[in-house]
Amino acid sequence: MPTSPPSPVSELLKLLAPLAGFAAMTAFAARELDPSAAAESGYLALVATAVLLAVAVLAPRPAPETALGAVLAVTAVWGLPPGPGRGAAVLLLLTAALAIAAVRRLAVTLPELPLEVSVPLCLGAQLLLRGDLLFEPALSPRILVSLLVLPVAAAGAATLLARRHGGGLALIAAGTAALAAPGWNVASTLAMVALAMGDLLAWPDLRWPAKATAFLALLAPLAWEPRAAIPAAIAGIALAFPWIAPFLAVALFLYWSYMSLGWGGETIAFPALFLTLPLLGQAFLRFDKARALQILTAVLLLPSLYHTLTWGALAAPLGIAALALDRKGPGLVPQGVWTGALVAGSALLSSYPWMREIPLGQVLELMGVEWSLKASAILLVVGLAVALTPLKKREAVFTAGLVLLALLLHLPSPGTRLLPLAAAVVLDPARPVWEVPLPPGSVRAVVLDSALANGTGLDHGAPVATVRLEKDGAPVREWTLRAGEGTGEWAARRPDVAQTARLQSPPAWICWVADGFFAQRYRALWQVEKPGPFTRLRVERVPGLAPEVTIALHQVEVRR
Repeated sequence: MPTSPPSPVSELLKLLAPLAGFAAMTAFAARELDPSAAAESGYLALVATAVLLAVAVLAPRPAPETALGAVLAVTAVWGLPPGPGRGAAVLLLLTAALAIAAVRRLAVTLPELPLEVSVPLCLGAQLLLRGDLLFEPALSPRILVSLLVLPVAAAGAATLLARRHGGGLALIAAGTAALAAPGWNVASTLAMVALAMGDLLAWPDLRWPAKATAFLALLAPLAWEPRAAIPAAIAGIALAFPWIAPFLAVALFLYWSYMSLGWGGETIAFPALFLTLPLLGQAFLRFDKARALQILTAVLLLPSLYHTLTWGALAAPLGIAALALDRKGPGLVPQGVWTGALVAGSALLSSYPWMREIPLGQVLELMGVEWSLKASAILLVVGLAVALTPLKKREAVFTAGLVLLALLLHLPSPGTRLLPLAAAVVLDPARPVWEVPLPPGSVRAVVLDSALANGTGLDHGAPVATVRLEKDGAPVREWTLRAGEGTGEWAARRPDVAQTARLQSPPAWICWVADGFFAQRYRALWQVEKPGPFTRLRVERVPGLAPEVTIALHQVEVRR
């Protein structure tokens, strides 16, 4: 029996739970006495409401994940102590709510991908991947474009791609493109739009005025954003004119090499193609020239990305390679699960409190995947073997779940904490030493989470503390904590500090909401060359350090 379409009133009612949660969380924030705790509560209320509104639009009726998510978000904000732990709990809850809503809705819509599905899905992902923009003091036009316009444009491109390639492949292409930036920035959005325009040019029944418009839309960004638009345009051309695109990719690499343009990031480009698309080998099961030329274009575009300054440019080769997958092959469902897991992991690591600039690399490192072409080749062979196995959908999902479980079991085991949670020790001239006895057992590594105060005038690499392992009162192993390497200024993101600081702080390990900015703490890890039992750990402030410089020890761990 066909179901009646939802009424506008019933759709609006789904939005009441997030709005009620927003009112409850902001009311709680207004009554908090600590300014930093109040600012964090207000920020979490804004992020939670924005994501849950996207969940409400995306989820099929009656959308229990929306109401439950709102209740749990309010409970976490009210019941948990302020700090990174509360932020991590709320963002984990929001990621799970969006993932559940997406799975439930896609189960009834795929292979179709209408705008009413792609738009809230892309908006929700953007709010998780770029949620730090909601902490800005004012929602400027630039922020509104980043949070609203770019994901809507990417969603429209994914819907267009789904008409010829199917919703599953379109979502995999969109997911891999979003991993590169992360989220939707100008480069990743241009890549998706270029792929959609190139795909329109390949439609046999499209009239020439529409094709001319698509061709102009494909080339127009070259006038104002060439470094991101050129790789995107070549990826789009690979869908419309497969024989031309590989030559254009080679020409681009030769030209940019001749111009000696510099590379602005790490060497992630080559492994990223296979680490994000491990089942790319299934594309060769139904071999045809167009699919082979798409993959060839993607591979040839990768060297050119060493001459661009934006991570989002990776979206072009990743997207064109994703669309080369076999939409009817047995590996499509595991690849979709893998892409969704990477997006969810990246959303957690790029959101508060982790706020990683390149979360994809962190996700793969946590899973134990090494950055090397050897690891990429192994993944490619394994992906081909899986694709050749005639699996049904349920068996494919089960297999993908086992693979993800094996990867999760490879996560590093947590260390033994030597400081209580939410308790920091400050080393200053009055208290230059902190030491603690170690529990029995062999120690193979020492982890130190710390932050400097008033350290912006230090030189990069200046020693600030000594970390020492002792056995029966005698020092056995010693390391030096250095400014700008293992630790940095806690207020490095505060506008006045960012403009005047001499010390360049390393990437933060974790962030927390201070009064108007994101404060940071940093992590240093030292491996013990010869693991063994030790009796005491000692952290000592370096003598001669400027008296105003203090070191906050947020956590100290030993790993067995």
